[in-house]
Amino acid sequence: MAIAPIQGSLRRSALLHISAGLGSGLLGGYAFWHLHHLRNVRIRDEWYNKQREAQA
Repeated sequence: MAIAPIQGSLRRSALLHISAGLGSGLLGGYAFWHLHHLRNVRIRDEWYNKQREAQA
């Protein structure tokens, strides 16, 4: 049988670690998508547009 104060602090600690992990994961994904992926897509699309204009 667990002692109540220890059980409560473990639950609080686990909740803190889970929420911090999810929060940092979401922040990292958002940063990757907007700072890396969309930039590369824009550069690629501009290159294809230049090629299409040069061909026409």
